[in-house]
Amino acid sequence: MHDVWPHNSRTLMRRKEKHMNDPAAIAAVLRSADVLHLGMCDDGWPYVTPVNFALVDDRILIHSARKGRKMEMLRKNDRVCIQVETDTALVEPAAPDNACQYTMRFRSVIGFGRAVIHTDAATVQRGLEALMARYSSRQFHFPAAVVEKTAVIAVTLETVTGKQDGWE
Repeated sequence: MHDVWPHNSRTLMRRKEKHMNDPAAIAAVLRSADVLHLGMCDDGWPYVTPVNFALVDDRILIHSARKGRKMEMLRKNDRVCIQVETDTALVEPAAPDNACQYTMRFRSVIGFGRAVIHTDAATVQRGLEALMARYSSRQFHFPAAVVEKTAVIAVTLETVTGKQDGWE
């Protein structure tokens, strides 16, 4: 895991007290979130899709069919944004009639990076194994016909920001 992920103008946070500075805490959020939201750009329009993922060697791994909208977008533009959240909980105020005092506890990570599409069988096999290991302790076999239709997208994060509220 990076000792310090770089920050830039896209990652500066207005509410400094909510900023997570510890790279280990950021990695923990990435490892504990169940779903990652992958943001891409489609002819100038934002497009976000929820995906399963694994964090392996500082890269986000995602599986996909080799064809489809997501793959078309990534082939045109490899720049992506990722977002995850975990540990969410509604916090009700002492005076429940005051709607402006309601808030949410959360931990979240946003990152910007570049995606590389892998279609070679060995890389796809390793990617699928990493993804399934993240969600299950079972061992799986992936038929060659499935591997031939599958791609693994590896996202290398260039900047990462963690944010939390209500957790110490």
